Amino acid sequence: MSLPATAPQAPAPSADPLTRIPVGLGPIGIAMAPDGAHAYVTNFGSGTVSVIDTAGP
Repeated sequence: MSLPATAPQAPAPSADPLTRIPVGLGPIGIAMAPDGAHAYVTNFGSGTVSVIDTAGP
């Protein structure tokens, strides 16, 4: 049995955002919930945490 000499390529990541989501002032970190349902953004400037529903509209 021979293995292929090449592997499929994934598209190159883009620096262009898909969408902008407003968060607090000075966002410095992001964490995902274990189930992937929410993202949590820490906002240094406003001393808050923004919760983003990753399931979409």
